[in-house]
Amino acid sequence: MKKTLILLLLIAFYAQAALAYRYAFDSIPDVLRSNANAVIRTDQMVCELLSPGRMKITYKRAITLLNKNADSYRSVDIEYDSYSRISSVSASVYDRNGKLIDVLLKSDIFDVDASGALASAQREKQILFHKYKFPYTIELEYTQEYNSVLRLPPWYFQDEPDVSVEQCGVQYIIPANMHFRYREYYLTNKVDSIAAGNKNIFTWVENNIPAYKKWYFTSLRMAQNPMVIASVDDFDYGRQKGSYTDWKSFGNWFYGLNKGLDELQPEEVQHIRSLVSGVSEDREKVRILYRYMQSKTRYVLVSFGLGGFKPFPASFVSEKGYGDCKGLSNYMHAILKAAGINSYYSLVFTGGHQDIVTDFVCYQFNHAILNVPLEKETIWLECTNQDMPFNYLTTQTSDRSALLITPEGGKLAKIPSIENNIHRTTGIIDVKRGGNTSGEVTEENHGSYYDESMGYLNKSEDEIKRSLNESLTLGTFNVTGAAFINNNDENPVSRLSYKLKIRNFVTSGLSYIYFCPSLVKMDYPALDTLGIRSYETTTMIDSITFNLPSGYEFVSVPENVDISNEFGTFTRTLTASDGKITFQRQLVINKGRYNEEKSEGFYDFIRSVAIADHQKVVLKEKSS
Repeated sequence: MKKTLILLLLIAFYAQAALAYRYAFDSIPDVLRSNANAVIRTDQMVCELLSPGRMKITYKRAITLLNKNADSYRSVDIEYDSYSRISSVSASVYDRNGKLIDVLLKSDIFDVDASGALASAQREKQILFHKYKFPYTIELEYTQEYNSVLRLPPWYFQDEPDVSVEQCGVQYIIPANMHFRYREYYLTNKVDSIAAGNKNIFTWVENNIPAYKKWYFTSLRMAQNPMVIASVDDFDYGRQKGSYTDWKSFGNWFYGLNKGLDELQPEEVQHIRSLVSGVSEDREKVRILYRYMQSKTRYVLVSFGLGGFKPFPASFVSEKGYGDCKGLSNYMHAILKAAGINSYYSLVFTGGHQDIVTDFVCYQFNHAILNVPLEKETIWLECTNQDMPFNYLTTQTSDRSALLITPEGGKLAKIPSIENNIHRTTGIIDVKRGGNTSGEVTEENHGSYYDESMGYLNKSEDEIKRSLNESLTLGTFNVTGAAFINNNDENPVSRLSYKLKIRNFVTSGLSYIYFCPSLVKMDYPALDTLGIRSYETTTMIDSITFNLPSGYEFVSVPENVDISNEFGTFTRTLTASDGKITFQRQLVINKGRYNEEKSEGFYDFIRSVAIADHQKVVLKEKSS
């Protein structure tokens, strides 16, 4: 029975082209159309590992684009390098009824440099499907062969929240003499496996995964995306054999790649030592040398052969003044070594709130940073950014695990989370009837808000004004002046100041005017019964003074609000006096993971904030 099931699955994997009617739009269940901009009709990968250093992967995907918000899925990039090649690329388009209307030619597929790197073997096949009348389906198939293997590709059954999935499957074909390991996450169906000759075949299939709406907070539906990660114990990359038996053994392989690359020219070693001569504290030495490294280098990607994982020598980075995360982290390691300070080249997965699976050993990293263990604390250094504060990591690399590459092998370490995530807004708004309301606002950013503000760094005033005009939600307005100040010392803070004019800040009616004093308003969320996750504690503090137009008196001022519970705290006060109103607002949202039984309580808390944020002040023209 099991063999029959696997056989039927394989037939389905390779015979979908004969079933084009399945791509008809009308055959998509209503539940898969809801919240979706696109629907994956079928998404398949067959990964055959031939040996520790050879692998063949066949992909097939058909996705129905429902509207213009799915336009990005028309563009497909297939990456390869000197250790792999792409073959058998085919691409087709089907109309609303599942009828074949276009077949892409070889001339429609472009082969380009994929990295933008100074030295790289990374290339990609680029395909841009033409636009057709929605809905339509694009189908792509290709095979990729590898002559070096560092890892088996993981498989995600749902790529994006706005894409629902009709059918999705993955299959790993592994030599019987190789130890295959896997980990399943949030799947409806378990693995089906068979032995076929000298191979073991492992297959997963999921069906009918609905799309869902994104929100300011992370839905557990998003955090609990169905996936499979897989690995074997032995690998061979660039003729460098390694083992995933444990983190120690994998770290030994990486340490071997880096060995001997941390040597500097004698004159630079002497200069480095002169920079910290007379400095007694190692922490201060690290700070001085970090600024030295930043002052003479810039980030440039280098990815060629083993260079995708092996850093360029520190002496090369010093001479040229550039490097990628690998080269710059290794260079900083060499600088500290010259000063007699120990540090560890470290691997991490960078991305918003994403971490590796610490108890499943395989390559799960995409970035390198530096770990500096001192007597009283551990310092973490991001080496790719000249403006990065000392001992500071962004939300892209904080609060997760790192693998330290030590002489004794790989060792896991925890990177601390960012603290003091505070956004403080102060301002003065001169309220006028008609379209003449104007104001001056200053936003002060700490922690994760500091990260977000870096989009304004090194921008001209016009660029900042343009960005604010696109991002602020104040009705019809215009930013007339703006400035951004970045203090990137330890415990960094940024300040964004701007002037604006708002046409429709007040609503007028006969002798009354109305306005909402909350410049930033929480949205009313849709209840997510699966659960919500808040990754860090955040604090938003607003203090705005509203100068009111003369000749008006107060009719209605919203009452003060004070809420405190396990999800956070919210206070809002409005103090009215002759000619002005002082608005004070503070919202603290606690770090936490709230499962189904508590998600409604979290929703009610946020809804209470949204209600308060949308309340208005009412003024009436005084009688003459």
